[in-house]
Amino acid sequence: MAMALRVLLLLVLFFATVKAQLFTRGANRRLVQDIVLKVAKYLNNGDIALAPAPAPPPSPLDCGGTFGNREMCGKCYTEMTTHGNKTKCP
Repeated sequence: MAMALRVLLLLVLFFATVKAQLFTRGANRRLVQDIVLKVAKYLNNGDIALAPAPAPPPSPLDCGGTFGNREMCGKCYTEMTTHGNKTKCP
C-alpha cells in the first residue's frame, strides 16, 4: 500500500512539473513551484534532494572600482568601448 502511494505521488510530482513548465504564467508559476517542492519534500522524507542552481558566469562588471583597476577587468571588457570611444574599464 505504501509503495503504491509513493508511486502515485511520484506521478503527481512528474505531471505537476510538466504542467508547471508548459502552462504556468505569472503568479501561477510560484504557486505550482511551491506545490512541486512540497511533494518532492514529502517523497524524500523531508529532505529536498534537488540539484542546486548553477553558479552565475563571471561578470565583466567585476572591476574593482572606477579608476586604476584595469588588471581586475577581463580581457573582453577592457577592449570594449563606449559610444564616445572611451574604454569601459579604466
